[in-house]
Amino acid sequence: MAETLRFNKGDRARRKPKEIEETKPSEPQNRFSITDFNNQSKNQRSEDTKPKRGKGRPRKNKSTKSIRISDEAVDIINAYKQITDQETQDDAVIDAFRKAINDKEITDDKKKVFDLLLEVKGVKDFFYENGPRNN
Repeated sequence: MAETLRFNKGDRARRKPKEIEETKPSEPQNRFSITDFNNQSKNQRSEDTKPKRGKGRPRKNKSTKSIRISDEAVDIINAYKQITDQETQDDAVIDAFRKAINDKEITDDKKKVFDLLLEVKGVKDFFYENGPRNN
């Protein structure tokens, strides 16, 4: 037969709970002072007058947005920029689009949609300002 195990529960009655020490409230190192706060905020206001600079500077006073493109795509754009003697990557990309449209690589239907999208964004005049316009 199986043997039954019994636990000795007699030791539990003799145990007493461990005493908990009193937790004393902590004292802050510094207390709030309105005069210190006012002096500090005046110093911060004088420091905040310096203009904050963004990451890099846009060329030709252009506003910029960030897009993610692969390193290989950047290398291709830079290579195209070099061989066409473009000043910026923006100019190189726009030049590539203009050449694709002028060389009839884009169908007339797609060109109409492209023009419509440029017009909706308000950049159609910017796109066609320096390049030849084929309607």
